[in-house]
Amino acid sequence: MFCLAYDVVAAAYLSCLLGFSRVAARSNHVTQQVKDFSHRIRPYVQAEFLAAEECHGRGNFRGSFEHLERAHVLGQASTREHVRVHWEMLRWAVRQRQPQELAAQVLRIVDAAVLSSETLIVPSMGISSLSKTAMHPTTDTRADRFPNGGH
Repeated sequence: MFCLAYDVVAAAYLSCLLGFSRVAARSNHVTQQVKDFSHRIRPYVQAEFLAAEECHGRGNFRGSFEHLERAHVLGQASTREHVRVHWEMLRWAVRQRQPQELAAQVLRIVDAAVLSSETLIVPSMGISSLSKTAMHPTTDTRADRFPNGGH
């Protein structure tokens, strides 16, 4: 009787170990894929940041934010890039002297840091007055958010 009980416990223990090792292996594989994606997407996100700075330097604030929106779409699947994008959006809000946008970006930085992962992406177009769950076009339809039409 003792041998049978021991065998059952040992089998259950080994099954758990095997199951956990498969989950861990899958998790490590996913983690590596996310890291690879982050490294591959970073230059494209950075290029959008540079384009946003260039537009801002020319006084094209709408164009500047559109580049930040593109960076957001590109980097949203990477926690690191997602946080970086919202940081740049926060800097944009400071330069535009938009306190509501600034407060929203602070919250979105926290959201991006806590809720971004390979399985959970929180939809966000960046601008604070937009719903986080509704689909939004990335066209010039938000010109009212920019002083002087963005130019």
